[in-house]
Amino acid sequence: MSFIPAIEAATIPATDGDLPGGAGGAGGITGGLNDIDAFAYEQLLFHASVVQAVCSGLIAGQLGEGSVRDGVKHVVVMLVVTLLLFTAIDLL
Repeated sequence: MSFIPAIEAATIPATDGDLPGGAGGAGGITGGLNDIDAFAYEQLLFHASVVQAVCSGLIAGQLGEGSVRDGVKHVVVMLVVTLLLFTAIDLL
């Protein structure tokens, strides 16, 4: 993923005029972002995508074929697509 490392590396130096009263703040607007765990965010995004695939697949089965049980095939397809996309992103 290219977004998370870019955020991880982003910092704006603090100046006395950043906040009212000259408080500045530690590291400006992005202070503390260097301390984030990029792997944890990647895992969070992956798990959110898996939950989204399962729920959307079940709803697609209910709306498309009239039964949540029929949504299992949609779930399988969406999970495979999610896994392939995250694998491709990791390879880049």
